[in-house]
Amino acid sequence: MTVITNQPIKGILSRVDASGKMTKWGIELTEFGIEYAPRTTIKAQILADFMVECSFDKSSNP
Repeated sequence: MTVITNQPIKGILSRVDASGKMTKWGIELTEFGIEYAPRTTIKAQILADFMVECSFDKSSNP
């Protein structure tokens, strides 16, 4: 499983000096083989195209 985020989750969970609960979560999550990937930026045109595709004209509905 790959977690896409722009937050430093991997670093926080693997810190040696983390609190007890964070260390426990880090150990529990290692068995699932989670990989962390940085979130890429969304280009403005793709977002605009998506908004146009998902929008509808209220005047044409009965």
